[in-house]
Amino acid sequence: MDKIIEMVRNEPCLYDTNHTNYNNKTLKEMLWARIAKDLKYKDGAAAKDSWQKLRNCHRDAIRRRKKLYKSGIVCNKTWKFEKQMEFLVPHMTNRPSTGTPSENLSQTDIKSEDIANYHDDFEEDNNDPLVDVSQFVPFPRPTLVTKTVNNHEIRPTVGDEDDLRHFFNTMYTITKKMPALTQHKLKRKIFNIISDEEEYLLQARSMADNSDSK
Repeated sequence: MDKIIEMVRNEPCLYDTNHTNYNNKTLKEMLWARIAKDLKYKDGAAAKDSWQKLRNCHRDAIRRRKKLYKSGIVCNKTWKFEKQMEFLVPHMTNRPSTGTPSENLSQTDIKSEDIANYHDDFEEDNNDPLVDVSQFVPFPRPTLVTKTVNNHEIRPTVGDEDDLRHFFNTMYTITKKMPALTQHKLKRKIFNIISDEEEYLLQARSMADNSDSK
């Protein structure tokens, strides 16, 4: 779980509702697919589901502690991954805040679901081990995909390049750092696909011209 938390933390568009690419579904799907591949999940949807369970548990833990605090009960326990997921707190509400992050959480409508497997995983503050960063999978920030989208703006814009050019620019940026053998295979496949389509169109045009000349 430590690894997926760190990977998501490095991609603000997956949790920051004010991020430029928060509503970019294509980018987010690509990021989840990459996370799934690095962490051996079945697919991007499975990785996203695992993250949502963690996120919901984190929100629920903060809400429960807030309720205990209002009841005059001091809670010395935190959820196992609470400290590692503190980066989410500023993004749990869009309203101006004056109190502590935990208090301001009540301004957000929290939906907590499918969290039974994580709910009871609490430990004492004093025993909460520091995260060993050496165990994290290298995942530079911002990632290649994020840089690509920021540079090429994969969305329709007036007076800008067309979507097809953006698409190929994006694919170029992503593939240029792949191994040479992988690049060779991709180039061959793409070339064959385009050549086949070009041949088909030329044949169709030739048949149409012959038909018109009769």
